[in-house]
Amino acid sequence: MELLHYRTYGEGPAIVLLHGFCESASIFKHFLPSLTAHGRVITIDLGGFGQSAGRLPRPVTMDSMAQQVAAVLDHLSIEKAVFIWHLPTFIPQGLEAYVCFILQPLPTAKRKNAHATR
Repeated sequence: MELLHYRTYGEGPAIVLLHGFCESASIFKHFLPSLTAHGRVITIDLGGFGQSAGRLPRPVTMDSMAQQVAAVLDHLSIEKAVFIWHLPTFIPQGLEAYVCFILQPLPTAKRKNAHATR
C-alpha cells in the first residue's frame, strides 16, 4: 500500500490532524504554530484528497481509510496520539484523546466582503 501524503512539524507527543470530506490537510495551516508548541504535529491528506488524490483506497470504506492512516502512523513509529479531526467517522488504534471541530462557512455576503478586504 502506498503511504498517504503527510507532513510532520515539531517534536514531542503525537498530535494527528485529519481533515473532513472534500478538504485537505491545508485547512490546518493556521493551527500549526499553536499546536507545535504542544507536540509533534502530523497532518495527513486522506486518500482521494489533497496530495493523496491518487491514493483512494479500494473499496472505499471507513475501515480502509483508517488502515491508510494507521499505515502512516506505523511508518512514523507512533503508537499513541491525540487526534484532531473534522467530523470523526472512525476510531483509530492508539487513540489517546480526540478533538472534533466543525468549520462553519461564512454566509455568502460576508464571504464576498471578507474576500474584498484581503
